[in-house]
Amino acid sequence: MLVCPTDCRNHSALTFVERCLATYDLGPFLASPSTSTIAQLVVHPGFDILTRLLSNSELLGTILTIVCAGYDAIANNSAGTPLFTQCVLRCMRILRRVLALQTPFLDVYMKALALAPVHIPQDKRTRFPKLAPVDQSLLFQTDAVIQIALLVGCNQEDEIALLAVQVIAVLAESRLFYAEQRFPEQSRARLNRLVGILQGSPDIDRVLQVFTDRLGADVFESDLELGETTGPGGGNIRQAIRSAIVDLLLQNTTADAPAPNIAHLVLGFDVHSLASEIAIEPPHIRRTSLHVVLELLRRNLATDGDTYVSTSALSQPFTYTRMRSPRYSTATRHSQIGRAHV
Repeated sequence: MLVCPTDCRNHSALTFVERCLATYDLGPFLASPSTSTIAQLVVHPGFDILTRLLSNSELLGTILTIVCAGYDAIANNSAGTPLFTQCVLRCMRILRRVLALQTPFLDVYMKALALAPVHIPQDKRTRFPKLAPVDQSLLFQTDAVIQIALLVGCNQEDEIALLAVQVIAVLAESRLFYAEQRFPEQSRARLNRLVGILQGSPDIDRVLQVFTDRLGADVFESDLELGETTGPGGGNIRQAIRSAIVDLLLQNTTADAPAPNIAHLVLGFDVHSLASEIAIEPPHIRRTSLHVVLELLRRNLATDGDTYVSTSALSQPFTYTRMRSPRYSTATRHSQIGRAHV
């Protein structure tokens, strides 16, 4: 059992959990379902680890406790040891891996296992009725969700920041988190759950700032090459973080995406307002992720000698408009963003 995140034994335990999940490969089973491939996955230690994490066990509780200590504990070195940062990194890798495995595991593998003539120890069977997606557990651990968002700003270990963006992106796609509910303490409007959780946090300004800082840090033209990311530990991991944030914004600003959602919040729109048009402040008042994105686009276009880009309108207010259909939204400007002649 994990007790103290600064203990070397606990770091070793987290490393073991991470490696068990990393080597738990559902691919062969999904490619060719058989009694043999089903049985192999049952005896793999990853099966025991994954079912523990998906049954809201003490193991998941410990991992979320470490994550909740997260950003400030790392920044202030509260634990007094670099092992804590490594523990948070292990926990984030574990969460990311579980989120990647859970859908095929629950929806395909477990159904096949129920019909297969495979022996399953009773202690493992007792967890089966409790199995549920880990995002369901996170829905009741909102402090962990907020801390994961804050970890986007973790400069001490860039891989933690990349994993944080990836986890938030997965939660944004989860039906449990994109569903709308009322948040009476914020407004009378129904809000996307992920938005409501973050918006209602005292740390919301810090969350928005870390996204803005990550987008705006060390800007180069090559950073706009979306879709080309480098794995954890690579020399271009900060570019990978920026690209992951841009991907998050893109996947949540499609025409059929429910709005307002995490993208509108991160971009700086005031989703708290009940007005049909929600204005975003100009950059000289508050610089937002939207202003950074526009600046990145301006710099990229300006590299073409035959291209003229007007940026005088960048200081003008933006407006977010909610259309009648809840699954359609547009972002418009009171004035023209720019004009390009190629």
